[in-house]
Amino acid sequence: MDHSFVFLMADLLPAFNLRQGRTEMSYFTQKDATWKTIRRVVETEVLLGPLPPKAILLHLGGNDVSSCPQKRIFNNIKHEIKYLREAFPEVILVWVDILLRLCWRSGSPLDKKRKRLNGYGRTTQLYSIEFQNIDSMFNHLDIGSSVT
Repeated sequence: MDHSFVFLMADLLPAFNLRQGRTEMSYFTQKDATWKTIRRVVETEVLLGPLPPKAILLHLGGNDVSSCPQKRIFNNIKHEIKYLREAFPEVILVWVDILLRLCWRSGSPLDKKRKRLNGYGRTTQLYSIEFQNIDSMFNHLDIGSSVT
C-alpha cells in the first residue's frame, strides 16, 4: 500500500504495548465500505483472523457523504461505534477524518457535510469511552491534503 495511514499506525504502536516481544499486525479493507456495511466487514475479519483485534482504524464514510442523508449517516455512526464498543470492549478505536476529495470543492455542500460528519464521529467516539480507558483513545486531526 502506498497510503500514509499505514505509516501513521506505526506512531501509535508504543501505546498499544505491542513492541514487547512478537508483534503481529494485519490490515483489511473493503472497497466501497460504508457505515452500513462496517459491521459485516469487521465480523468477517474477526471470525477468519487468528487473533482478536487490538485496534480498529475507522477510516470510512466518504462513500456515505454523497449517497446518504446526513441524519441516516449520524445514526449509522452512533449505532456502529456502540456495537464495536460492546462487541470488542478492549479494542482501541482510532477515528480518521473523512478527507476532502478532489471532486468536492472546499466549502461546497458536500465538504460542509463531510466536516459535520467528522465532528459527529469524533464526538461519538469520545462519548463511547465509558467502555474504555481514556488513555487508549486517539484522534488524528492533523491529516491534511498533503497526505498521499
